[in-house]
Amino acid sequence: VYQHLFKHDAVDEKKVIQNGKIVGTIIAILAMSTAPLLADTPSIFGYLQKMNALYFIPIFSVILSGFLFRRAPAWSASTALVVGCVILILGNFIPPFSGWAEKINGFHFIGIVFAFLMLLQFIASVVTPLPEPWEHHHSGDVDLTPWRWAKPVGFGIIAFVVALYLAFADFSILKG
Repeated sequence: VYQHLFKHDAVDEKKVIQNGKIVGTIIAILAMSTAPLLADTPSIFGYLQKMNALYFIPIFSVILSGFLFRRAPAWSASTALVVGCVILILGNFIPPFSGWAEKINGFHFIGIVFAFLMLLQFIASVVTPLPEPWEHHHSGDVDLTPWRWAKPVGFGIIAFVVALYLAFADFSILKG
């Protein structure tokens, strides 16, 4: 990254390795110094899920609305990304908003934000629609011939996952 972004071809390998070691050391020190902040976290996995939601939910809403609302203008996607990140940051970190978000389950909060972002993009596609629905045109740069084994392998993977679930599932709870 260093050579590609900053120095291009003007740097020898020794310098790149030296800078890599320096950056690696800085990242390690930052990781060790911020790790104690997670000590009071009940679940590091849950914390990481919450952090991933900060960017994933807005991105997923834009991707899904791109499939569903073909006349949605580009500005609605940009707005959804910014508004979604801001709402999720406010709801997770900034009082009094974080207090309101803590009153409901975290996944419900994320779902509400997702639904709001989808609604926002839907309204944008109705109020200021594109003149023509967006349509993908194949440029011909890549061969898109389907792999002949795609369907059999896909069904095989599905059968494997179902068999794995059946092998490890606890069906005793169904007798309840």
